[in-house]
Amino acid sequence: MMEHLQARANEEQLATGGYVLIAHVNNGVTDFLLTVIVTEVMGTAITEGMEIIDSVHLDMSHLRVAGRINLTSWKAEEERYISFLKGRGEIANYFKKFLGCNDLLIARRETQKLIEGLHQFATNQHLNPTARDSLLKQAHGYLNDLAQKGSPLSLDAFANNLWSNAPNELLAVLADESLELSDGFVPDKKTIQKLVKFKGVAAHWTHLN
Repeated sequence: MMEHLQARANEEQLATGGYVLIAHVNNGVTDFLLTVIVTEVMGTAITEGMEIIDSVHLDMSHLRVAGRINLTSWKAEEERYISFLKGRGEIANYFKKFLGCNDLLIARRETQKLIEGLHQFATNQHLNPTARDSLLKQAHGYLNDLAQKGSPLSLDAFANNLWSNAPNELLAVLADESLELSDGFVPDKKTIQKLVKFKGVAAHWTHLN
C-alpha cells in the first residue's frame, strides 16, 4: 500500500509529504482499513525548569487526508465501501486514486447523503416549514455555487456559512458515523435540486415540486 500511495503521489506535482498511518480497525461487527496522512506542526512546551521552548508534534486535529475502506462491505461485494473522513480542505486527487475512487459516483452518493443530513438537522432543530425551506434554499445556493465552479465541499466552511451561530451543531449531524458522509467532494448539480421547491401556476393547475 505504501508503494502504491507513493506512486500515486509522485504523479502529482503539488503533493506534499507527511506521516502515513495505516490501521486495521474492528468495531465488533465491521472491519475497516484506515489510511491517514498527518503532518508536523510547531507548538510550545514548558520544561521542568519553567522555560518555554519550541515543540514539534503531529497535528491530529487537522488531518490532511483520511480514507476508510469498509472491508466487510468490500468482501460482500457491496457497491459502496470507500469513504473519506473529515479532513482539512480538498481531498488530494492522488489520494482518491490511491483508494480507487470514482469521482462521479462519489459526488452523487455523497450529495444525497448530505441532503439526508440536512433534513435530519432541520428535524432535530424543530424548524417550522418556512425556516426549513429557507435553510435548504440557502444550502442549495451554496452547493450550486461550488458545483458551478467545480470546487470541493468543506464541511467546516459549509456549516459556518449555513448555521453560523452554532456551526458545531450542524457538523455533529453531518459527521455522525451512521451517515458516513465524506468531505472534499464536488456537489452533484442534479442531486442538489432536491433541496429546493419549484412552483408553477397556470390557468387550470398549480404544481409544487
